[in-house]
Amino acid sequence: METIYKYVIHGNEIEDTVKIELPLNHHFLSIEKNPNANDEIWVWAMVDPESENGYSDNIYLVGTGHPADRVFGKAFLGTVILPLPFGNLVLHAFCDPEASYVDQIMGGI
Repeated sequence: METIYKYVIHGNEIEDTVKIELPLNHHFLSIEKNPNANDEIWVWAMVDPESENGYSDNIYLVGTGHPADRVFGKAFLGTVILPLPFGNLVLHAFCDPEASYVDQIMGGI
């Protein structure tokens, strides 16, 4: 039975590529900043909790104005804006197409 789970990326884990541990059968749905914490990102995924555990998948983060070659051909998950003392950090999140729920239901569009 598929279930929607929330995964947390803490501030000290925010890097260009973030590994998330989740069941083998999963699809990423969306990404958002935690409205109650400036340095925490939430990722939602549709998972089959009965499938094999211990699998990891990547979320790729690219800042506005930074080279994005490494995410060409990846599936877009969303944009998160993290407030910092000197301005906002705007990160655009991507995943591998086979891990994207939208790519799966839309046939890779």
